[in-house]
Amino acid sequence: MDFSKLQKLESVSAAMQFDSGSQQRFKILVKLNKGHSAPDYIQERARISSDMLSGEIDAGDLHRAENDPAVESISISKALPVID
Repeated sequence: MDFSKLQKLESVSAAMQFDSGSQQRFKILVKLNKGHSAPDYIQERARISSDMLSGEIDAGDLHRAENDPAVESISISKALPVID
């Protein structure tokens, strides 16, 4: 999948590109447009505020989020290195 075509997706490294047939899931932060609730294809993990949540999404549903009026933006989480 070419993440550069997803305009609601905040910056993503080229290393996160994946096969579009992948069953990969991403941990994400989602900013919702005012007055909207989280779409059912996003598994909510924690509510941060009335318009922001952390969740998980299947790779194949990123295109759904792109066209969903409820979603203002999505940021894909990435693991941070352990600090000794």
